Amino acid sequence: MKWNEIIKNNKLLPDLINVILGIAVIVLFVLVILMPSNYVIMASLMIVAGIMNLSNGFRKARVNSQKGIGMFFGIVGFVLIAFGLYYLRIAFA
Repeated sequence: MKWNEIIKNNKLLPDLINVILGIAVIVLFVLVILMPSNYVIMASLMIVAGIMNLSNGFRKARVNSQKGIGMFFGIVGFVLIAFGLYYLRIAFA
């Protein structure tokens, strides 16, 4: 069985995307700790974390008993992306 079939049959694409985004968040967090004055890295960390929250919120919102927590994750993700874009504007000012 090929990887594409396994991912498609088990509906693992959102989980695979979350794993990749999680690894990116960890790497960016370590870079922020090492270089705290770099606003571009901070902005990218916030944007990636916001996208991760949005994807988790979308997945939770599809389940009937978890629509409220899904909406909450979506709102928090949107706020994180907005702050990330604000930090990005500060970085290039």
